[in-house]
Amino acid sequence: MDFSNYVHLYYMKFLHIGQVAVFTIGMILFSILALFPFTLKSHQQTTLYYIMSQSKKCESASALAQQYFDKGTYVLVVFGLPDSNNLMEVMKTDYNVDLIYGGCGLATDETDCFNETMYRLLEGKFGEEFYERARGKARR
Repeated sequence: MDFSNYVHLYYMKFLHIGQVAVFTIGMILFSILALFPFTLKSHQQTTLYYIMSQSKKCESASALAQQYFDKGTYVLVVFGLPDSNNLMEVMKTDYNVDLIYGGCGLATDETDCFNETMYRLLEGKFGEEFYERARGKARR
């Protein structure tokens, strides 16, 4: 009995499944990479909503900023028109600070308390006027 035909058929079946698997993995990776900017934006929005939901009073907002700082998560919430995308990059690469834009809405007293506390802590870590230095670098 010659099993070479069976071996050949099995090999072809395996090869076919392998090509489908490679194609499927490729499509999944493409989808992840294509959706990455939206995922990043969603992460920033989730962080903003979390900060706003946990900051019911100025004291709780300040405590949340202190918790973020202690974990090494540096976040500043910015409202209004953004300065530039370069500023986001400079703050992230030079200081590891995420600028999260809250849109054109008005900041609440609680988000102001969060930002004031975070900014004070960041000034202690990076020096006074670190934000202005980053803005100057972003404009170049």
